[in-house]
Amino acid sequence: MGTAADVVIQACVTCSSGRYSPTGLECLECGDGFATQTTQGASSCLPCASGSYSHALSVECAICPHGTFSPPRSSSCELCKPGTYASAQSSTCHQCNAGYFSSLNGSSLCDECASGRWSSTASSSCTACAPGRRSNAGSSSCDACTGGSFSHEGSAFCSQCPAGRYSNAAAGACVVCENGTFAGSASPACSKCGGGRWSAREAGECAACTRGRWSSIVASSCSSCEPGK
Repeated sequence: MGTAADVVIQACVTCSSGRYSPTGLECLECGDGFATQTTQGASSCLPCASGSYSHALSVECAICPHGTFSPPRSSSCELCKPGTYASAQSSTCHQCNAGYFSSLNGSSLCDECASGRWSSTASSSCTACAPGRRSNAGSSSCDACTGGSFSHEGSAFCSQCPAGRYSNAAAGACVVCENGTFAGSASPACSKCGGGRWSAREAGECAACTRGRWSSIVASSCSSCEPGK
């Protein structure tokens, strides 16, 4: 109807903005979370849909802005918590995917984790890769460095071990080869020097014994041959 009787002058009065009259007897206030959907003469007060809100005496429901949400019949929008996000007019906040994060309340999107970092679902921050591991941007986990390489904390890539050093998989540093052993660059292990060859500590290759000298395997030096040999 949208009008109500005035008992004094026996005339119908149009309900004002934000008020409604379902029976024609009186104009009622449209409460929080509801709206009349018309400026004057409303006969009903309709609930706000999810993703919108209103205060009392509202004609229309307002849309929740980015980074907020609301259920139906809401008088306000709630901020999304860190680790979640929402576009405008949302009924709920969505979790950030693994490899992404949101650190603030009221986020409208999730940011990608940088190289050398990772995150699980609904994260408010990214975690640095441990030594011996690396990752690309937007990663949900870190990959182990292969043998013969290493990385420091928060690395985007693994570096090769230099000659004279080696590493196992997932190593945070390379290990020096001892006397009598050697390793080329990017080696997962040190190799033994054979007979007639030798090496000092951290060698990239074994050297041959000179004429008149000899060595057994894994030798750090060569010995002189005895007279007659």
